[in-house]
Amino acid sequence: MCLTDNPESKDTARNLMTAFKRLHYKLHKRMIGTVKNELKLSPFFVMNHLLRSDREGRGGVRVSDIAQSMGITVSAVTQIITGLEKKSLIRREMDPDDRRAVLVFLTGDGQKIMEPAILQMQNSFNGLIAHLGEERSRDLAELLLQVEEYFDSQE
Repeated sequence: MCLTDNPESKDTARNLMTAFKRLHYKLHKRMIGTVKNELKLSPFFVMNHLLRSDREGRGGVRVSDIAQSMGITVSAVTQIITGLEKKSLIRREMDPDDRRAVLVFLTGDGQKIMEPAILQMQNSFNGLIAHLGEERSRDLAELLLQVEEYFDSQE
């Protein structure tokens, strides 16, 4: 019997899809809710991508990398970046390794706008750890990393 022919597996798959969809919605709702007066959704995702890169010590991000991570065109990201640049929330620089490419960075003002969203998420996950307990939280993190590995292997 094929796994998808098993009614129990179909229910489990449906429950997983529903759980991921709901979780994705709730996490984004919490983060975007803290900056909704300053940013719309797409600019928020661009700035969040830049903030992660900055915190991981990678520095600027190529426009094409942002587009790929968001699943939209380079042209669409360029329009978002132009709007953010006009608000002095990001800055662009030529890539010193490839003069055809542009790197995008958060400015200090951009980081200030993102701080409430990051604090909200940190508080939410600290609450989740308190709710689940340290061991179950570590187990959940490990399972989610395995989920990511699985989906990466499917690309």
